[in-house]
Parts: sequence; structure tokens; C-alpha cells
Amino acid sequence: MVRRHLAKVTSHRHSTILVSDSPARCGLASCAGINSIGHSPPTGLPSPASNLPSRCRCSARAWSFGYEGQHRSLITILPASLPESGLEFGAAITSPAEGEEIPNGEVVALGSAQFPDLGTTEAGDHPTRKRVDVSVDDSNFGSPIEATLDEASGTWSAPLGHLTAGSHTLYTRAAIDTNYSPVTSRSFTVSTLSGDERVEWQVVADGAQPDPASWQPANGLLQYSFEVNTRVYGKGTFQIYMRLMKGDAQQAITSVTAKFSGK
Repeated sequence: MVRRHLAKVTSHRHSTILVSDSPARCGLASCAGINSIGHSPPTGLPSPASNLPSRCRCSARAWSFGYEGQHRSLITILPASLPESGLEFGAAITSPAEGEEIPNGEVVALGSAQFPDLGTTEAGDHPTRKRVDVSVDDSNFGSPIEATLDEASGTWSAPLGHLTAGSHTLYTRAAIDTNYSPVTSRSFTVSTLSGDERVEWQVVADGAQPDPASWQPANGLLQYSFEVNTRVYGKGTFQIYMRLMKGDAQQAITSVTAKFSGK
């Protein structure tokens, strides 16, 4: 007669492992009491360390876990149910926004990250180093930028440097040691403008020159607008001047001719 003893081992946030003991096939009740994972045999069975018949082929080697001699141990892993929260893993991009056009200059990316709660083990062998990798125009992360991660708030920032004008794609992922989350991407455009530019306007009588003290700011930059109250200027022909400024330096200027009725 051969008995099988079953032990259940459970670890935090891990699957359940069922350890099954199949003792020697010699058919002796004394062998049936041998337990491969070190537990005492069930009540009523002799101790594996005593009263073994001389003709029994079992030996102390067969008491260990594994496959040796006439002994075989089996493992069944049962998937554990996932908790409702605590296993989130990924990185999100909050700036630049999708499709955003940003000024030409130093670019800084911002975002948030989530890391799973892996629990602990006695050996302390769970991966622990958390980081966020950022890559510009390279989905393979050939030369990733490691973001500055604030684990307390779950936010990160990464300087991208001075990017060329045009379209770019930003890729990011969370990582724990060499375990990576799915990749998040965001497309944006770097403007040819630096952000220090502005458009100004003024109206002068036909044939006159613009007054340095009369320039007024327009709304917008690449697409701009402003309102003119023609009654202020009366009836006549006028020049409406518009200029592009960068800091205190004029970059370009143009004008259109307009006739006001004075009403």
C-alpha cells in the first residue's frame, strides 16, 4: 500500500504550491510514512527513521525533495487570484501633450509612474531598483535617458535637451531592475520659434513712419489677430504695420494699406 502526503505552501502575492510525496513502491506500510518535505508521518504510521524492514529499498536519500532512488516528488502550482490593486506597472507622459507645439529651446518632459507592490521574501531577492526610461525618436531605447523619479509622489521629469525644429515622438517606460512595463508614447512638434517672440502692430497715416512708442501687442504668434477702432483715426488712407519681435530686436516687418470711412 502506498500513501501520498500533501503539503500546502503559500507565499504573499504568489501562486500556491502543492507538494506531493510519492514514497517508494516497495508496498510496505513502513515506507508509506516517509514524507519528502520533512513533515512527520500521519498518526499511526511508523517514523521513517525507525523500524524500517531490512528488505525495504527506501533509504534516507529518498526522503529528500526531488527524484532519487525509488522516490518521486511532484509540484502543482495553482494560479493565485490577482488583487484589485497594487500591481499597476507603467509610466505616463503629462508634458508635452499629444500634438502640442512647443517653443524651440530646452525641452523637459514630465509624467507619472506606477510600480507593483511585490511584497518581500526572507531572502530579500525581489528586484528593488525602480526607474523611468525616456527615449526621443527611438522606440528601442538604444540610449535612454533616466528620468528623475520621485517615488513618494509617483512623478518624474527628464531633460531632453535642445531638440531640432519639427516633429518628434517621446517614448517612456517604467522599470524595476531589468523588468520593463509597456511603452507609452507621445508625439509633439518643436516650433522654429523660441518662445521669446511676439507680434506688435500700429496704424499710421499714409506716408508717415511708425512711432516707436505706439506699438501694441497682437494676440497669438504663428496665427495672430488684433482689433482696430477706425473711428480713432478718422477718415483717410492709412498704413497698418505689423512686426515680429524677439526680445528687443525686430525680426521682420510688413504693412497693408487700408481706407477708413471715419464712421
